[in-house]
Amino acid sequence: MFIAVEADTEYVVKDIEGYKLAVYFYNAEKGFVKNKKWFSDGNSFVTESDTAYVRIALRKDGIVLSEIPDAIIAGDDKSVYSALNAKGIFKEGAKVSILGDSLSTFNGYIPASNVVYYPTGDVNAVYKTWWHQVIDAIGGVLDTNESCAGSSISTIRTDRPTFVSRCTNLGNPDVIFVHGGTNDVSYSAPLGAFDASVDIEVLDVDTFCGAGDKMVRLLKTTYPNATIIGVVPKTTKTAYSDALRSIYGYYDIKYIDLTELPVSLASNHYTAYGMMQVSGCVMRGI
Repeated sequence: MFIAVEADTEYVVKDIEGYKLAVYFYNAEKGFVKNKKWFSDGNSFVTESDTAYVRIALRKDGIVLSEIPDAIIAGDDKSVYSALNAKGIFKEGAKVSILGDSLSTFNGYIPASNVVYYPTGDVNAVYKTWWHQVIDAIGGVLDTNESCAGSSISTIRTDRPTFVSRCTNLGNPDVIFVHGGTNDVSYSAPLGAFDASVDIEVLDVDTFCGAGDKMVRLLKTTYPNATIIGVVPKTTKTAYSDALRSIYGYYDIKYIDLTELPVSLASNHYTAYGMMQVSGCVMRGI
């Protein structure tokens, strides 16, 4: 996010709750100028004479949230957006949609009919969620967050709308992140077997593999121009994570594998620190 500022002006860092702040200066054309880091609560910085915008990143306990690495990207255009777009991944202002379970919810950002989990504990602001951090880091905007606490990819949770039933409700996104599978594991959904030769109409969505297969096919046909990125969550067991990797891989869906990431959890949900770990892993994977 670009924040308009005045040139040659002192700004005081306030209310960052124990984090440290990095500031990245940009000119009127949003070209990178320089960066200054790290500031604590009460510190101040002065903008450069050619500064028209700033972007910020936060750090806590050595983990960086929404790092903006413009200063170290090679080439004439030092924009992280342009660097990613050159790889055919993102464009500045990309519309991003989320399909997830409780780990991706936040009150006020999901459909009113969906069950919400966050804010909870130290994840008490939306900027502390993994998906908000990733969207901010890539310079995107939220299109739709179709996350629902307790929901599963398969039909194992009969009291929640499945990922399959919600995956066509994502608006008009350029990028889709799918973060799911934890509740299928928790409720011991039948695994089934992945068979891409089965017609979509007869896929067994009572099984994890059948439902995952149908979800990905629907995403690809509904959003043919979107970049779809799967997140294989930490809490899935080996057979389930293997199935997700197989499905994503077969359909050429890029995926971020969190299974080996030591994520900070509280009651099996990401803490604020865990959210930072996940967003950092996702950005590195991208």
